[in-house]
Amino acid sequence: MLAVAKAFGRTLTRVHYKLVDLDEHSGILGVNWDRSMWTQHGGTGHWVLLRQGTILDPVGYRFADASDYLAVMKGRVGTLLRKA
Repeated sequence: MLAVAKAFGRTLTRVHYKLVDLDEHSGILGVNWDRSMWTQHGGTGHWVLLRQGTILDPVGYRFADASDYLAVMKGRVGTLLRKA
C-alpha cells in the first residue's frame, strides 16, 4: 500500500493500531478479522477508507459508522495509513 501511494506521489505514514482514533483520524484503515470471519474473507485482512468516524468499505460500497462496522463485521482496528 505504501509503495502504491509513493508511485502516485503521495507519502503515507503508519499509525499503530493502539493509537488509531476512529472518530478523529482519516486514512486507509487495516481491518483484522476475528477467527470466525477470517476464512470467510479468504484468510486475509482487509483495507477500508476511514474518515472521522465513518468507514467506506470498497467491497459492496458500504458506508457505516466505524464502530458499528467493526462490531457487525467482527473486525478489529489494524494499522492506519494516513497522509504524512
